[in-house]
Amino acid sequence: AEALLNYVRGIARETQLEFRILHADGHFVWVQHTFKVSRKDTNGVPIEVVGIQQDITDRKRHELALEERTDKLELAEAVAGMGHWSVDLRTNKLHWSEGVFRIYGIDPEWGEPELEDAIEFYHPDDRAVVEAAVNSAIEENTPFEFQLRIVRGDGEIRHVISRGELKVGPDEDERVLFGIFQDVTEKVEAELQIKESEKKIRTMMNSIVDGVVTVNSENIIEDCNP
Repeated sequence: AEALLNYVRGIARETQLEFRILHADGHFVWVQHTFKVSRKDTNGVPIEVVGIQQDITDRKRHELALEERTDKLELAEAVAGMGHWSVDLRTNKLHWSEGVFRIYGIDPEWGEPELEDAIEFYHPDDRAVVEAAVNSAIEENTPFEFQLRIVRGDGEIRHVISRGELKVGPDEDERVLFGIFQDVTEKVEAELQIKESEKKIRTMMNSIVDGVVTVNSENIIEDCNP
């Protein structure tokens, strides 16, 4: 009611509202109410407003379900350090989920960059691989997967896995490049630490004069020094 009064008073420009009303049988339904001033007095003051109401319960239920699924997907992406992206090849419009923005360290309010600018986030030594994979997917419908480095705005280097493939709709012109994006920096760094530890252990064993043998729980020799 307040919105309608504001429109009549000239405070608001909104002429269409969506809200719930109580049905005669006791359950709530969603309606879309569209209205306009139909008559004014000689001073231009509205004196009559007409409108129509449409039951949009099914549409609203679908929208709310979609919104819930999107929220769950974003939560799952946040937990897994993942995101998804797509490129509409008819417009070359790039879409990022919140997970992708999070990995890049960019505020979603800034909006998605152009595809070429997005590739610029990759480490200079890795960009050629990305460009070749994307071009092959678009031109030859070849799926891709790679693990490379990106450079965030603050200079931090992150290791990411990107998978992508071309989706073609019933209309041949409807072509969308779709993929997922995952930050695996912690995993990569942990693997590097293990390799470094193994290297140090090997160096230490090789420097010991006496013979050293390592045996596992099944009494099988796993390693020994020269």
